[in-house]
Amino acid sequence: MADSNQINQAFQKTYSQLNPEQRLAVDTIEGPVMVMAGPGTGKTQVLATRVANILHLQDIDPQNILALTFTDSAAQNMRERIVSMIGTDGFYVNIMTFHAFASEVISQYPEKFPIEKGSEPLSDFERFETFESIILNSGLKELKPMNTPLYYIKQIISQISQLKREYITPENFEEIITSEETKLEQEIEEYWAEQKSKADAGKKAKDKLSSELLKKIKSLSKQKELKTLYIKYVAELQNRKRYDFDDMITFVVQAFEADEELLRDYQERFQYILVDEYQDTNAAQNKIVELLASYWADIGDPVNVFVVGDPHQSIFRFQGASTENMLEFVNIYSDVTVITLETGYRCTQQVYTAAHELIGNNTLNFGNTALDNALVRKLKSAKDSLAQTDFGTSHDNSIKVYAAESETLELLFLAEEIKKLQKNGVALEDIAVLYRNNKEATLIKEILEKWNIGYELAVGGNVFEDLMIQQLINFFKVLKDLGTGRDSEDLFTVMQYSWLNLEIIDVYKLARIAGKLRVSIGIVLEKSYTEIQRSLDGDTYGLTKESFEKLLAFKNKLLNWYRLSNNLLFHEWFSLIINADNSEISGAKEKPKPNGFSFMQYVLAQPVKTDHLYAINSLFSEIKKFVNRKRDFNLDAFLNTVQIMNEHGVSIKIEDLNISKDRVSLATAHGSKGKEWQYVFIFSCVDKKWGNQRTRELIPLPDSILTNTDVEKKEKNEDERRLFYVALTRSIKCTYLLWSKTKVNGKQMMNSMFINEIGDNAKPVSEKDSKALLQKSETLLEKILTTSKVQTKIYTDDEREFFRHLVMEFKLSVTALNTYLLDPHEFMINSLLHVPRAKSPILAFGTAAHAAMESFYFNLINDGSGSHKPFSKSQLFQVFDSALKREQLQENDYIERKKHGKEVLDFYYDQVLDPASHELKSPLFLEKFFGGKLNKAVLLDGQEEIRLSGRIDRVELLDDFKGAGIKTIRVIDYKTGKPKTDNIINGLSSTEDYSDREKELPETIRGRYQRQLVFYKLLAELDTTFPYSVTQAEFDFIEPGGVHQDQHIVRSFTITDKAVEDLKTLIKEVMSEIRELKFLEKN
Repeated sequence: MADSNQINQAFQKTYSQLNPEQRLAVDTIEGPVMVMAGPGTGKTQVLATRVANILHLQDIDPQNILALTFTDSAAQNMRERIVSMIGTDGFYVNIMTFHAFASEVISQYPEKFPIEKGSEPLSDFERFETFESIILNSGLKELKPMNTPLYYIKQIISQISQLKREYITPENFEEIITSEETKLEQEIEEYWAEQKSKADAGKKAKDKLSSELLKKIKSLSKQKELKTLYIKYVAELQNRKRYDFDDMITFVVQAFEADEELLRDYQERFQYILVDEYQDTNAAQNKIVELLASYWADIGDPVNVFVVGDPHQSIFRFQGASTENMLEFVNIYSDVTVITLETGYRCTQQVYTAAHELIGNNTLNFGNTALDNALVRKLKSAKDSLAQTDFGTSHDNSIKVYAAESETLELLFLAEEIKKLQKNGVALEDIAVLYRNNKEATLIKEILEKWNIGYELAVGGNVFEDLMIQQLINFFKVLKDLGTGRDSEDLFTVMQYSWLNLEIIDVYKLARIAGKLRVSIGIVLEKSYTEIQRSLDGDTYGLTKESFEKLLAFKNKLLNWYRLSNNLLFHEWFSLIINADNSEISGAKEKPKPNGFSFMQYVLAQPVKTDHLYAINSLFSEIKKFVNRKRDFNLDAFLNTVQIMNEHGVSIKIEDLNISKDRVSLATAHGSKGKEWQYVFIFSCVDKKWGNQRTRELIPLPDSILTNTDVEKKEKNEDERRLFYVALTRSIKCTYLLWSKTKVNGKQMMNSMFINEIGDNAKPVSEKDSKALLQKSETLLEKILTTSKVQTKIYTDDEREFFRHLVMEFKLSVTALNTYLLDPHEFMINSLLHVPRAKSPILAFGTAAHAAMESFYFNLINDGSGSHKPFSKSQLFQVFDSALKREQLQENDYIERKKHGKEVLDFYYDQVLDPASHELKSPLFLEKFFGGKLNKAVLLDGQEEIRLSGRIDRVELLDDFKGAGIKTIRVIDYKTGKPKTDNIINGLSSTEDYSDREKELPETIRGRYQRQLVFYKLLAELDTTFPYSVTQAEFDFIEPGGVHQDQHIVRSFTITDKAVEDLKTLIKEVMSEIRELKFLEKN
């Protein structure tokens, strides 16, 4: 044990190493102090040394000091430094996160809080489950869209969480909304007064509200519904006597405000309060600090509150209000001492200068001269005296920019440069790759794996992203569906998993039989082989009785395991089924149980198995927690839990192993906060990813929630700029800024504006290095292709012959064409094998709406005895309802779709079909089919025939003639759902879900909707029995559109000959690939 002399020496040594500003912060132990501490200025050292100095100078107990941090790791770091200076007394200093402090108060005084003793905060899953129930059982208009009722759930949870963090109770929020509504009413009143004034003066006036006011009205409506959900959520938690993570802080604040005795207990305990990362603390956290310190102000003693922060690094604060906390602190404590740390010990001067010039483009300031002066000071690097860093990187070349010609070259440079650093003695744990969004990590992980570079995610990966976990969950879904007598859409996919050891060709043959019989695979497996033969006139597509019996045995094995799941605790059953092999196993009392599937044996046999094993172990740990909370947690509950978590992006983190040695760190810019590395790569520094992001807040909260910040004064990229500032200042020796000039699809890209704002402080990678990479790029690209861990399935001759037989019978429809272009594997399943799938509620609604339209227009066709009388509105709806009832829908889905259908058809009838106000034209054809035996649509490709097929909803004869007796027609296709713009139809916008191939198509046929209309024109041309020419094509949107959702939208197009020729070329290319079975290679 260290003696007092040694302890004093340790403290004095640390104290002597402080610079003047740091020493001032450490020595100013009386009164409120605010320290502005930029990146790498030693704020943790200042906090730790200040605690040691207080104990050195003041006769107080270590437990009278409270230090509040943002993360557990920051608390641990601070404690270790304090202990190194003052010995074991450091263990008694209260160093914890805000939430740990709140948890401590709640556990010490459980009777003061409206929760069950020993209760834990809701898990992320429980919170989503609670909100899902509240939303689905609430009569909402704005926040519960018809087709996606849970569309807003993540934003709802996020915004209510934000309100709690800002200490806005439901009652406070209602007051804010009322105030906002009053202001909006005044704005609307002024708007109409202005329009009236214009009209009175003979000027053009508007008779509708402006789009800006409409947006404000919609936002207010959303906020009102959010308030309703907030009230219900709070009530539900109170009813359960539970709380969520954010409640921990607000509960303590409310308890402190309501219970003077409780507050006084904690006030008298803590004579010194320190707060780290103050720029990101929220209003509720600040309220705790304010309440704890208020006692000393009330009795006239110095308020010893010490806060450290950097507004430039505020990346977690609501609305990016970087100055909010500091202004609040100054307002509360007018005698505050403000200290600015001006010397940085992490980065080179070049990086500090670049960061200073970058952040200078932000416009939000304090409006306080002293604070603003502190805000604009440039950090001075303590490394100025050093001439050279390792690996030949001088301080004037510590920011390197690599502008790659393509995204692939950007990845190649990243991997090669890391290898180069490693070769020159840099440890991999001293290197980090930072990125803007988590999805970019996938590309980076792939290239690092191929270059045999170890990596570790700063935050553990998601269990549900592991391939073997995904397969296991799909397998469980099938097992449960079959066990409960339901059709399983995933059965076909699951039967192809390698670890189940089924003959894939037999699975394909079974799927084709199911498609031919128009029943599910599960139902086929309920029939006898003889029954199947009889139904197909003996043609079983080569599936033998022996093969069928093996598939049937697999299904029966699933049923046995489902029965077993009802007799064991779920974690026991889970362990048993993943570990059981294909031989007979025994359980307790030697009772025989079904043989297994050798899942774990398969995983252990994989060349790369570690990640899978950690994911499986993490999932098993979480399952045990679920069982502990609820003993009757079973397979059904597990799958429901997984579904909710996946739908709403709730993850189970793979256990963080902290194996950072010899591994590159991968992290988002947010995840890099508070960390440092020798070398940092910032990936994909392009416009609209770093700066100028097109983001739309789905449920905007009122700006008036903030009391000290005028958000409108912010430059629009301030939040992004601060995030880039954080990423830029993580490096000790060098930061690399990487970006690509072109995307994979050939689209040009611009570098991030932040690179320009850094200016001459960033130097391009040498021309020599760039050329060297280009020269060996071909070899490196080959390495990418040959080292891939993804194993392409090798199809046998029998399997290929089976698919050739299917292709021989195949007719190409526009649906099949579009499916192939998007995903050849889906094409194989849907268009060749015709694997039966259940219809979604959206498609069921569309089918019923189409049936109503067809029946209405059929009534207009003259059958020789005179025109039929048009349907009334009620008759139209009756047809729709009858068609909807024929669809296999859940009762609640049927009720919702029926209600929506009534609204939509009433609107459409009034706008289009009402004979009292519209001249109705009798169609030439309804549901016109092309591609039959008597009306073939054949496209020739040399000597090869390509058979096409398709069905057009409605065809109308036009008055004009093309000449030579050829009559012209208009083809009409009905669309349900939100009306699409011309740009969306033509594939010029909203192409995020397009494949790369679709994006590269000629503009004449790029859009999926657009291709549909061109395909119809081609069908009419190729059918020699069809004496009409398509000159017009249109989409008729049944549902209302327009700004006010009160317009009937029709999109009309003229199909050019160029478009038809482009489509012919595409069809020939696609059919050539299909006949060569290319879809198997892309599977």
